Parts: sequence; C-alpha cells; structure tokens
Amino acid sequence: MEGKYPSLEGENIIVIGAGGIGGAVVGDFLRQGSNVYALDKKPLKELEKVWDDYYGKFEKGILEVYQADVTDHEELKKTIREIGKKTKPKGIRSMIYTAGIGESIDVRDFEDGFPEKLFELNVCGFIYAIREIAPYMKKGSSITAIGSLNASRSEPHMALYDSTKAALTQFARTAAVDLGPEIRVNVVAPGYIRTPQTTEELNNPKAKKTIVDNTILKRVGTPEDISAVVVALASDDFNYVTGSVIPVDGGLALAQYPPIEKQKNM
Repeated sequence: MEGKYPSLEGENIIVIGAGGIGGAVVGDFLRQGSNVYALDKKPLKELEKVWDDYYGKFEKGILEVYQADVTDHEELKKTIREIGKKTKPKGIRSMIYTAGIGESIDVRDFEDGFPEKLFELNVCGFIYAIREIAPYMKKGSSITAIGSLNASRSEPHMALYDSTKAALTQFARTAAVDLGPEIRVNVVAPGYIRTPQTTEELNNPKAKKTIVDNTILKRVGTPEDISAVVVALASDDFNYVTGSVIPVDGGLALAQYPPIEKQKNM
C-alpha cells in the first residue's frame, strides 16, 4: 500500500480477524504508524505463518496480538475491555471486523447447528464487538466490516453464507444511524480475493478462468486491494462517508456472470 494518511499516525486500531484480508489490514495500518491491536482465534505462531506466506514480514510498528474467539462472547468482551482500558484516555480510532468464513453447501445438505455457527461468526461477533467497543471509541472514529458482493446476489450452494453477509450489511447500515455522528460505520464488499480460504478454488485453472473472465479488470483481487480501501475509510480524508457499502470487486458485479447452471457445474 502506497497511500499515506497522516491522520492515522499514532492512532489506536482494533482488527478483529487478522488472517486473510485481516492480515493485510494489520500490515497497512502499521505502515501508517498506527498502534494495532489484532484479535484472532489462531495463536500468534499460526498467524505469523499466514502473514509471512501472503504478505512477507511486517515492518513491525506497535502491534499487539490477542487470541480470542469472536463466537465466545465473554472472551470477546473481556479482550475488548482490556484493550479499551489500555488505550485510555486517547481512545480507539477505528475497529475493523474481518472475521468470517464461507462454505459451499447445498440448502438440503447441511448438518444441524451449522447455520447457527455461521451466523455466530459472520454476524453476531460483529454485533457484540460494536456493543463492547463503542464506549471506548472517540468522536470522529469509524467502524468497517468486511461484507461481500454476495450480500446482494445469489450464488449456488452459498445461501447460508450469502444470508449472513446480507444480515451483516444491513446491521452495519442501521448501526451507522444509531452511532452517528460520533462514529461512522461502513461496509467494504469484496469480490473474489486470493486468501487462505480461496486458495483451493483459485488453484483450479478452470474455476480461476471463469472468475477472471467475468471480472472487468481481468484479475483476481488481493487482500491489499481490500485493505487499501479499509485504511482510507478510517482516515480523515473520508470523514463524510457513513452507512455506505463500497464494492471492491474488480467490476465482477457489472459483468454478465455465467448462467446459474454453469456455476453449479463448476
């Protein structure tokens, strides 16, 4: 990331979910000179391996990593309050929620408890995080959630995932109403991004070709494509943006995507 935002230097940033896209977000805030507090279910050694494999070594700024499971509301609450107290009196400038999983599964073929598990991670974790973090955020701060292009379109075997991202998006938009004008809330909606979760699919030449052929910019996105927008949204340069859903999909939403039957056979 080449963009530099002086308003973020020395500011306290919380990133919840620091693996795939979250890892790029952590790295780009560190490059702004921010103080980053990263929460993830993975232990630090596993996270560092992901960071090394996908982004190279971070030019470490002030980074603290906390192992926390967002589906454990008590653990999440305890961790956020610990960080909140540590960052007083300056307060927290921005919270980024990237935690989430997507799994291809037919609506007739999922196990008991799977929908609840998906909503707990993709939606409820965000809801609880906002409740806990808002009291520690200063005026002019921001919250950004990583949504999905699929919040507004249907993809075969992704009904459960798509519905979690739709719920996340609508919650964020309404939260912007409740928290404004003190705290801005926005959603960044990626298309296909190369992350540890999508590696297997993108290593399939046929699947990758279909994705690239139907993306206007003719390439798969990178985590840095997303983090560049996330960091910008946290800065003073974008202080009049709230309640927005910003697609970062290379134009995938504009393309004539393959017919549903062709998608099913991919």
